[in-house]
Formats: sequence, C-alpha cells, structure tokens
Amino acid sequence: MSQIPATLAERPELEAQLPRLHAESWPAFMQADPIAVRYWGALLSTFAEYQYVLCDESDTLIAAGHAIPLVWDGTVEGLPEGWDAAIEWGFRDYEQGEAPTTLCGLSIVIAPTQQGRGLSELMVRTMKNLAAADGLD
Repeated sequence: MSQIPATLAERPELEAQLPRLHAESWPAFMQADPIAVRYWGALLSTFAEYQYVLCDESDTLIAAGHAIPLVWDGTVEGLPEGWDAAIEWGFRDYEQGEAPTTLCGLSIVIAPTQQGRGLSELMVRTMKNLAAADGLD
C-alpha cells in the first residue's frame, strides 16, 4: 500500500473516486448538507492543494482529507461555528483576496475496509504538513 498521500492538485484524476469513498464512509445527512451541496465541487477545485488522497497498491482511493484555508485570529471566540461556517468563511476570504492564516480541517475519511490500520494518524499528519508548508497554523 502506498503510504504517501497526494493532493488533488497533484492527482486530479482521483477526484472521480471521492464520491464512492464518501458514500461508503459518511452518513447520508453529510451528503445532503446544503453548504456541502453548494460548495463541495468548488472546494475540490479551488483548494485542490488542501484536498489530499491516499491510494492502495492498485491506485484505488482508500482515504481522503479535506481542509480549507481561512483567516483566523487565533482565539476560541474567533473560531467558525461549525463545518458549514468554516466552508463559507474560507470561500469568503478567498473571494475577498484575504491571505489565509490557518488551515481548517473539514474531514478525514477512511474507507471502512481500511479502518483500524493507523491511516487516520497519517492523514492528520499530512494535513498538518500541508499547513506548515504554506506557513499556515
């Protein structure tokens, strides 16, 4: 199994496998969330460098991580109020040309057949490394 995640910016052809991974891993309400329906496709393309994937030896997607850069003042009070707010906030900052300060994690998805194999730790570490590489908290 490949243990090196790649970003969608590096492997855009893997985006086609994401719906399958999400369908088998996320509860149905996540796929019907109005903010996700509105922004998800744009998230994958606009912020492809912060969407990352892990494949097995046959190049089948087994894990994905999703994050969005945004401006955050570093205080608890300044945090977005949930997943929807973080997505909207990140797009607002992007559209206004604001330089992000933080990479906000949205989700890490592991295929059910791969859970319990330590992939979550790898995916969290990858998210942190993506943030650090761009000077984000």
